[in-house]
Amino acid sequence: MTETEAGSGRFLKNWIKSYIISRAKTEPSGRFHLWTAIMIISVCLGRKCTIQLGPELIFPNFYLIFVGPPASKKSTSIKYGAELLKEVTTIKFAPEAITRQQFFEELEAGSKTIQFSDGSILGYSSILVVAPELSVFMGDKKDLQRIADLCDMYDGRDQFIYKTKHSGCNFIANPSVWLWGATTPAWIEDSMPYLAVGGGLASRVVFVYAPGKAKAISLTDLEPFEPKLESQLIHDLTLIQEMKGSFQITPKGRETFKKWYIEVHPKIIPTDRRLLYFAERMPVMAIKLSMVISASQRDDMVITDQDILWSIRTLNELLPEMPMAFGGMGRNILGKQAQMVREMIKENKEIPKFLIMKTLRNEINEYDYQRIKLSLLGEKFIRLDYREHEEWLILTEGEEKNG
Repeated sequence: MTETEAGSGRFLKNWIKSYIISRAKTEPSGRFHLWTAIMIISVCLGRKCTIQLGPELIFPNFYLIFVGPPASKKSTSIKYGAELLKEVTTIKFAPEAITRQQFFEELEAGSKTIQFSDGSILGYSSILVVAPELSVFMGDKKDLQRIADLCDMYDGRDQFIYKTKHSGCNFIANPSVWLWGATTPAWIEDSMPYLAVGGGLASRVVFVYAPGKAKAISLTDLEPFEPKLESQLIHDLTLIQEMKGSFQITPKGRETFKKWYIEVHPKIIPTDRRLLYFAERMPVMAIKLSMVISASQRDDMVITDQDILWSIRTLNELLPEMPMAFGGMGRNILGKQAQMVREMIKENKEIPKFLIMKTLRNEINEYDYQRIKLSLLGEKFIRLDYREHEEWLILTEGEEKNG
């Protein structure tokens, strides 16, 4: 691709799509690569890029957590993206294992001052937490302070004051935090308090779930990233890093967003109630994501109707699988076991009762099975069939399409 095709000195017409292509011959899921590209651009735009919507000033920070079973290459996808990001970004990377006081000291140390074309000056402090093992960063599951701090930092308050044992009070102007981690459904289920899923922190987190690797590639067959494309990615990302100022939405973009917000968004009712508050935050997330999508293609800092539509579609695609990130977490005492049965059915499409009972013999008994079966029938996740006196659970057509 030539520079003239992309405009403004760029080599690539669409940075996100080019990044996905560059990582196509690796094992992580494509959705991990997609959201890695989104996170990279989000960090490069930083607090210096905003959009003013009435009284609301929004900047494109994300809390992004990759979730999947062990060995699903979650951390690998983060490693590929973080290594590229370090080539261009000036943001402060936080240590993965860090105390509360150290976290705010690192955030304060990430302070910068930038001058805009109109002569105005902005002082801000930014930090990126890269946590391939999220449990290391979150620490003791009984300590809710880190969750409270992350909730407090997410919305971009204009100042923060914290007290230390020896230094008195420290003032942080315009703090901004990015969180990029990976974990398993089992860890979320065991370690995150119930109130953190549904409202609180989880409503601010984009959970990206993948059931496993996209493909199996022997280490001896792994190929290096294509040098020319890698160079172009770094070159264009450097230009994105230099962007600063305010994004604007075209009239058609505003109309597209308004139509979705008024007519479609109210009808988005997740089948899993734990996602209700996430759905409520989707409009703001869609605006943030639209800024990233615009920047991935152009330097004009203009959000078009197509940017809005791509953003909405990208978020919508997460919803069907997002409950899988939480495992069986919830108030249902059989939630964990029901999730195990659900996953077996989704994987096999149809499965006999005896195989479920044999596989999960240490998890459920006959009474548990009957309760789980009735629940899955009630939500129309399955239908029943009987073959040679054996009961079969069959995934419904609607759920097959969702999968």
